[in-house]
Amino acid sequence: MTSPSYQTIDVTEGTGEVLSGGERVANVDYTVRTRQELPSAGSQECQARRLIDGHVLVREGERQLRGMGPLVLRMQDGREATFLADLGNPDTGAFTIKVSGSIRQAGY
Repeated sequence: MTSPSYQTIDVTEGTGEVLSGGERVANVDYTVRTRQELPSAGSQECQARRLIDGHVLVREGERQLRGMGPLVLRMQDGREATFLADLGNPDTGAFTIKVSGSIRQAGY
């Protein structure tokens, strides 16, 4: 069995806030990428899986995002995404993120 292939369908970059329990814990620069699984040969699946991941760089505030549990990225266009900080370095404030669910309008 081969690993699925994905195509990038959207990339969003900007500055935003990281929230924990509704409170701002950091200001960040972010890149969020949405990828969609490409159908494999002979696949009968009609719903392609999407993955949303990216990077944040803490500019101000809490620098250790890993292990803080689910966090919310509030993007500069007002949308939000719930994420977990994955790999990262608190010394530099740079983390990869894995979004759970989808990107949504704030307050939903």
